Amino acid sequence: MILLALLAPADAWAQQKLSGIGDSMMQGANARLSWWPPPGDQIQYSNAQGWDSTVNPVYRRYRSLGKLPGGEQFVSVDGAEMVGGRNNAPAQAQRICAQLVKPDRIVLLLGANDVCNRSSTSTLYAADTFGAALAQALAILAAPTCGLPPGTWVHVVSVPPVNYLYSAGLEKQWSTGTPCQAIWYAAGICPTVTRGSSTDRAIVAQRIAQYNAAIAAAVADAQGRYAPAVRFTTDWNPAPEACVGTHRFRGRDLSDIDCFHPKWNTGQRTLACATWESWESVALGGSGNEAGCFLQ
Repeated sequence: MILLALLAPADAWAQQKLSGIGDSMMQGANARLSWWPPPGDQIQYSNAQGWDSTVNPVYRRYRSLGKLPGGEQFVSVDGAEMVGGRNNAPAQAQRICAQLVKPDRIVLLLGANDVCNRSSTSTLYAADTFGAALAQALAILAAPTCGLPPGTWVHVVSVPPVNYLYSAGLEKQWSTGTPCQAIWYAAGICPTVTRGSSTDRAIVAQRIAQYNAAIAAAVADAQGRYAPAVRFTTDWNPAPEACVGTHRFRGRDLSDIDCFHPKWNTGQRTLACATWESWESVALGGSGNEAGCFLQ
């Protein structure tokens, strides 16, 4: 009886409400070229908070199983970084803590802008700085003052290797005629990759791998410190094509609008699948095969 009483709070709060910390990828930015919705945030195509049946986002998957009666409330913001700016990971974590009804499922996807917002590879954040920002955000979420329900589960998705953006964009340009290079130049998209040299892109690749190792370390530390009150996991796996952080996105995965953000029926769909399979899939009857998401 005592054991049941101890387990009851976590069970009672299982899959009640979903929230997310992220950037424009989580906002579904420029996911689909159409007259409506117009370019910009297209939430319905978001890999996490959307509801489009083709993308089959995380939120939609929960709802199809009768979960999340409290719905979803994301705090993701275009241009957000893990480290810098007023919308960084710690700031977004504070906004989750300020929600009137607290979520018990939280997904975090940040890091691409920590690379793409830099003017050159010489100004990239150190891996320790990146990891410290994530650790601060996780500590904020785990603090009793935040008030997350017992048993809350926070899942951190690894940083996509945006160093492949250049080759993927050229592939898209050659196969579809989309002027990706002109778009990148006009919009100033991710200059460390699109305007940099092959050496710059190699530096970016190495730094992203370091960022993902920092994610793994921060998540493991948070899990050791704060579980079981709040649980922390990540999908990071250094093997090729094993997680978001090692999946090589191709031309077909890129937006038809900006040749950068994930396209709705390919890139966003893949992110949705990978996030779900690496998170709560097995507990809810799924395969947990994240690598299989990259074979679609």
